[in-house]
Amino acid sequence: MAALVVSIPARGTNAAGHMLPMSTASGWAGYVVRAGGRGFTEVGGTWAEPRIVCNRPRSSAAFWVGIGGAERDSRALEQIGTSVDCSENYSPWYSAWYQLVPSPPVDIPVVIRPGDLVSARLSLRGRTVDLEFRNRSTGASFATEVIASSLERDSAEWIAEAPATCFTLDCTPLPLADFARVVFSNAQASAGPLHGSIAAAAWTTQPIEMSPRSRALRVVPMRLSRRGSSFSMRSLAETGR
Repeated sequence: MAALVVSIPARGTNAAGHMLPMSTASGWAGYVVRAGGRGFTEVGGTWAEPRIVCNRPRSSAAFWVGIGGAERDSRALEQIGTSVDCSENYSPWYSAWYQLVPSPPVDIPVVIRPGDLVSARLSLRGRTVDLEFRNRSTGASFATEVIASSLERDSAEWIAEAPATCFTLDCTPLPLADFARVVFSNAQASAGPLHGSIAAAAWTTQPIEMSPRSRALRVVPMRLSRRGSSFSMRSLAETGR
């Protein structure tokens, strides 16, 4: 599995409870929420693993929920999700993982296949990170707790990412694999006593479009559902702008 690195979205500045205009990032797409200075303590979501088209060797795509990592000066990020990596002979490899940046990613021993409905949740207790992952289609599940060397709590995210492969501090962005469409649902977050969906009045909500670095695809998050707990993302050819 390719190592994941933080690709920082642009920062929003409105007060909590507002939907900000669409921003762009080179490696992320999805939704980011902030709680007006409160630290997030939990994030979760559900999605159906999309079928990947390996039309380019060594392309990759990742789908995850997380806390932290959304500022230009971020040095930590807690995340859990799935990814697919395309080999040199155009074969896809699906996997689940978690990562507490700056530590490397850790594989989750749950088999993932395209079309599987998966759910992921992480919560913070002091320096302890509780991680839960479940393949709802097969019933397989995983849970662990990890002591983090560094934590950030100032944002929560539901993201599709174009990962990078890293050797020590040298990271190379990978081409984004074509996943056509992914749908996030049951998206919830907590910041202390505050709890709600992506569109909760307690948050500032920022949609992020992935504008790729020399990639053939971009990724656009669609409008939130009425309750703010679900949305879809599409990968589009750059010629379709």
